[in-house]
Amino acid sequence: MKRLAVLSFAAVSAASFGQVWSGGGGSVPDATATTAGSVSSTIAGVPGLTSLSSIAILGLTHSWCGDLIATVSGPSGSATLFVRIGRTTANAIGSPFGDSSNFAGDYVFVDSGGGDIWANALANDPVTPGSYNATGGQSGAATGLFPGSHAAGNWTLTVEDWAGGDTGSFQGWEIRGTAVPEPA
Repeated sequence: MKRLAVLSFAAVSAASFGQVWSGGGGSVPDATATTAGSVSSTIAGVPGLTSLSSIAILGLTHSWCGDLIATVSGPSGSATLFVRIGRTTANAIGSPFGDSSNFAGDYVFVDSGGGDIWANALANDPVTPGSYNATGGQSGAATGLFPGSHAAGNWTLTVEDWAGGDTGSFQGWEIRGTAVPEPA
């Protein structure tokens, strides 16, 4: 009886912390005069999720954070993590630049409760690694990730460079959430 109680407690404790699924990194190519540079990384076979707590880009480096757009797509749709930080007009290849701060570290994106990456970029160079609200285009307003549950499937992170003159990279990325429990 004691053994059963201990195993049950361990399963509940592990579930409350969630799980992590990891994907590879890559180099972010520079934009050309007519095309954004783009790199994608896919995490295949993510199980169904009852919740998604965060998406992390690990080891992100790039000068001019205002050049980049980062999005993630999964079985339930897509979400923007950030769009050309500091740029307040519509996106066009090589058009006026966003903020000149550099990325240099691990950046975690959440639905709410994180920092404002736009305000941080305007005040710091490099942008301080940490936890930030996912933001949409032309502002630092939080847009959220994927609320609710998610079907099993593949998830893809895409990082795009929309202005020429510099390149960057990221070492990997992670999805953090809670998997749908397997039937007893």
